[in-house]
Amino acid sequence: MDAMKTRFFLLALLSTGLSLTVDAQDLRPEQGTQPTYQLVDANLIKVTEPTGNFYHVTRDGIREGAFLVEERIDNQTYVTVQGQMNQGKYIGRVVYRMNGEIALIRVYDESGTLIKTTRMHDVSTATLAQN
Repeated sequence: MDAMKTRFFLLALLSTGLSLTVDAQDLRPEQGTQPTYQLVDANLIKVTEPTGNFYHVTRDGIREGAFLVEERIDNQTYVTVQGQMNQGKYIGRVVYRMNGEIALIRVYDESGTLIKTTRMHDVSTATLAQN
């Protein structure tokens, strides 16, 4: 696998994919290959994509709560990011896996500030952890 391709993908995933807000008016249950929406409580909606990825949003479209995103880079490599969000920012432990192995753990405080990063150097494709 190309190291630059992995770095580019991870950067794109981190900078855009998980920090976007969703317009609450667009949250309608759909059939087939469309995401499904489940009302968790009066202020929280769980969005599950056909791929199995999920995240929670408030009625205002702000990411809030647990999320899981898995993306394939090529036929042999996939990246999984799992954690919690508060007001659209990561909080607590966010775990990054490559092909099921933990590659990186980042810890954020209650306000979303990154306070610690732990890289796993024994992962065979450690280029992910270098970003």
